[in-house]
Amino acid sequence: MSFTDGRRSVGARRAAAALVVALVIGALGATAAQASTEDLPSESAAQRQGQQDGGSGPEANLGLLFGVYIVTWGGFFGYVFIMSRRQREMRREIDALRGIIEERRETEGAGW
Repeated sequence: MSFTDGRRSVGARRAAAALVVALVIGALGATAAQASTEDLPSESAAQRQGQQDGGSGPEANLGLLFGVYIVTWGGFFGYVFIMSRRQREMRREIDALRGIIEERRETEGAGW
């Protein structure tokens, strides 16, 4: 019989915090990169035409959006997996404790 002492929940919290920090840093980095390219001095007509062809339109950020979408759903399913595993472990511990209580009741009732 094995009882948990809460260390796994600390590891899960750290992993979730690391995921959030990575997402924030990635979002800030993407925003900073976009801001730095927008602040460039005057551009030639050819460069502006290249950006209009798909370099800076809404479609240009679809890769980043897809990446964040995948990471978010991955984090959600990882969290659900961890919570279901912890719930299963707690159910086993509760059942084991119930068994111990029943044994003691039977032992004390038999005149022990």
